[in-house]
Amino acid sequence: MPNAFSAPRIPLDSKRTKREHSAINRFRGNAMSAAAFDNSHYEQACDQAIAMCDGNLRSTIKALIMANEYLEAELEELQAAISAGCIPETSRNKMRSTSSAA
Repeated sequence: MPNAFSAPRIPLDSKRTKREHSAINRFRGNAMSAAAFDNSHYEQACDQAIAMCDGNLRSTIKALIMANEYLEAELEELQAAISAGCIPETSRNKMRSTSSAA
């Protein structure tokens, strides 16, 4: 019988990040008991998100999906810019401050 932390193996696709999959696979690979896994950070984040949506779970899920889509779009833009040889503005600013300090 699977425990609360087991999940079906999820294939890597464009909708999920390598980081998400790495974390899932690392978690599954470790022989951690449910008691050893500290998920209080996630519980607190869930409580905060629900509170921000006045306790409405549907609104909370919708807001999280929208935030995730925004971050995915931003990541795609950055990946396209990097592929085209562009340097993100924050990196450019760091390079300028480093060269002017020298």
